[in-house]
Amino acid sequence: MLNSALTHANFAEIPGLVPRRRSGATQISFSAYSPLRTGDMSLCINKPEDLAVLRKHFDFLKQYRRSSSTVMNSDYILDQTYRFFADGGMKGCQAGRRS
Repeated sequence: MLNSALTHANFAEIPGLVPRRRSGATQISFSAYSPLRTGDMSLCINKPEDLAVLRKHFDFLKQYRRSSSTVMNSDYILDQTYRFFADGGMKGCQAGRRS
């Protein structure tokens, strides 16, 4: 299994990551970059235009999941990950400190 921690530097590559994995047995999951551990805010996805692209890519992933087991994230997790970026975090969540 492969995990991609989504950052401002790589989130635009989401559609390109998935088809490469379709032909093999490798599955991919996507997680949110958090500045909690590193303090690097430049990697956050938070601009409205970037969030619009992220939403489009997550919609693509949801559709893709219907025909392939390559993407590990459920629709719910993709929605929560989007919310994390759109809201600037999730109150009380400390996962970014542990990961």
